[in-house]
Amino acid sequence: MKIFSRRDLLRGLGTCSALAALSPRLLAVVEPPAQATGAVQMQINVVLHGMFVIDYTQAHSGSVFLHAPDVSPEHVYMAGSWLKEQNIVKNQHSRLLPKLTGGTDAPNPRDCAVFAPNQVKPNYQLAYCHFQLPVPNHISCLRAIGNHGMKFFTGPVAPRQNPSSLPTVMVFSYTFNQVAAPVELQQLSWTPVVNLHLWASPPTLPPSGHVNHAVDMMAKMLGVPGEIKLNSKLGSYKPPNPDKHPPVVGLSHDEEEDLIERPLMPFHTKDGTLHNCFSAFVY
Repeated sequence: MKIFSRRDLLRGLGTCSALAALSPRLLAVVEPPAQATGAVQMQINVVLHGMFVIDYTQAHSGSVFLHAPDVSPEHVYMAGSWLKEQNIVKNQHSRLLPKLTGGTDAPNPRDCAVFAPNQVKPNYQLAYCHFQLPVPNHISCLRAIGNHGMKFFTGPVAPRQNPSSLPTVMVFSYTFNQVAAPVELQQLSWTPVVNLHLWASPPTLPPSGHVNHAVDMMAKMLGVPGEIKLNSKLGSYKPPNPDKHPPVVGLSHDEEEDLIERPLMPFHTKDGTLHNCFSAFVY
């Protein structure tokens, strides 16, 4: 195993080097097995936990932008590999995977909240942090709150199509061929799949009304304060089982969990009540 410094990685590792910007820790380049010769198909899964606004208005130029509404201190903001995430500095701007061409997948308004650009007047300077990513090859909604036949939103600004669910865990997957040895975070053994987790969610059971407060902060960031309202009756429902059709390659079931479900976290719970937040799109 050859260990490179963070500076070396940022200079020379191309496609995956932007991951290093999220953490001062060293990354490792692990030599693939001897039988792995030539190009190796790689997959990077960027896993979004909690509340992000994903702006697709620049997707035609190859990039999408993630903005996390500032719901601190109730939310924590972290990035990294599973169980080894590190805190994100407020107002941090990170460009991830800058050398990937990306894909063409787009949000399906049946599966998630999609606001049209002319419905909002975003002020993304109000966000806690920002990420720029290539357009994903595939979007997966692993966990979602079901609408149970009801409208999700009751305010004057709402998605033009009432979605069947609101995703609380979403994955952007990127596939590509890598000729050189795969790059991965230090604690992982060699594998052609790398998972990067981004968090904007509560670390413990949040106070009553947390989700509504978070939606208010999302509305403020989108320039329509007080106009995006979540149906209050949804709070008594439990989200459906995680969507497993199809599962995401290289992502374990544990990696779909919320922070408060981790046994290492205070107030460990598996009750599934509506205590976490969801991501939405501007598209």
